[in-house]
Amino acid sequence: MGEDQAVGVNECLDWISGLKRDARQIVFAVLDQDRAPLGIARGSELDRLHGKASWAFHLAAGGRGDLESVVGFALISFVFDTVGLEKLNCEVVEGNDAIVALHRKFLFQEEGFRRSNIMQQGARAGVRMLGLTKDEWAAGKAQLREMHGRLLA
Repeated sequence: MGEDQAVGVNECLDWISGLKRDARQIVFAVLDQDRAPLGIARGSELDRLHGKASWAFHLAAGGRGDLESVVGFALISFVFDTVGLEKLNCEVVEGNDAIVALHRKFLFQEEGFRRSNIMQQGARAGVRMLGLTKDEWAAGKAQLREMHGRLLA
């Protein structure tokens, strides 16, 4: 979030290497049926004391649509049902209404706005903060599974 500059290969390799030592991140590679990379899904800033984390997923342009639903559902379920966290947070750059709508589809609620919070394409941009609790997920998960059953079976 907020990266608008190309990231070099060495920076990517350093980041991947650092994951082995960073217990505050969980990262999954999203692969197609031929094991070609489509993107990543991650939980970051894991705080087990307070039972919270931030999340994001980044998919190649060809991986949008149904794949977003599958990856989002799987990662949220993993964070709450397997890791046992109580709260999931995210930030979305202002103007990215499609991503806000995607988060709302996953039951996230808007919690605030940080104005002029980051640099984006050479200008200051605000960030919308969204959050989802484990209880909200538990209450709405079955309905989401029913709506997207063909994808989440």
